[in-house]
Amino acid sequence: MDFLAHRTLPKLILSGRSLTRRQPLSDVAGSSFENGAPEQGGILDMLRAAQTEGCGGVCGVGDDGLAKAIATLRAENLKPSELPFQMLPMIPNVLGYVREATEYGLAGAGMRRVLRTGLGGVIRAGLTGMRNAPSVLRKQFPAALEILYDLEMGEMNRLKPPVVFLHHTITDMAVAFGHRKILDNFVRAMRDRYHTEPGFATSNFVELAGRLKAWDIPASWILAPLNQPGYLMPGGLEAYRNILQEGGLRLIADKVSPESPTPGAAIEWALSQPAVAAVMVDKIG
Repeated sequence: MDFLAHRTLPKLILSGRSLTRRQPLSDVAGSSFENGAPEQGGILDMLRAAQTEGCGGVCGVGDDGLAKAIATLRAENLKPSELPFQMLPMIPNVLGYVREATEYGLAGAGMRRVLRTGLGGVIRAGLTGMRNAPSVLRKQFPAALEILYDLEMGEMNRLKPPVVFLHHTITDMAVAFGHRKILDNFVRAMRDRYHTEPGFATSNFVELAGRLKAWDIPASWILAPLNQPGYLMPGGLEAYRNILQEGGLRLIADKVSPESPTPGAAIEWALSQPAVAAVMVDKIG
């Protein structure tokens, strides 16, 4: 079942990268909040500005400050004729966990995550942990990931995200090492437990598309770089076009230009490509 069949995805989506240190697209780094976040008030001001410029949502790693800012923005209802400002989470926040574990220790990092999640998320994560206890005790990575999904989605699910993306570090690792179960489990968790569409963020679109087809994984939403020079596009532009023209996949185009703000011509070009549903930008020119 495609849970996006009755929803509309905004054509322009703000990248979470723009909510930290205003990184340019040429700075190849992780997504939002991986290097520290501004205060919630600053986030809200940035989201207001993005909405004014035409962005209908934001895509970045899960963060309770971002979730609260989006809830506030929706409550303001500045554009009642338009769809609510969307959150497209990217989970799990791998570097966020590493940063907190370094600062607070493993137990402290875990407790901070639990306190942010809320009762419903904690209960869901506990049930998932009990169901997967033998695998977790054997230190099987896919089982541990499912607990992280529940902890992070406890914050994000209240915003009813239309798509949730598996973080590119996990996606690309699963593809490179042939861990089909990681992708399968993510699709099942998002659809069965959260009634939303699963998506995969990746830095290697061609390889991921091949794996999804070979493994018969029922997911169509991909977040990946797409631009005319072929910047950060292993396999090149023609390979991307050939795959997208086959049908079955829908792309949110990231890094459509190395320039920041993103030029309007680059956005228009990306939206004209086959199967491109939206463009992710750091800032609109």
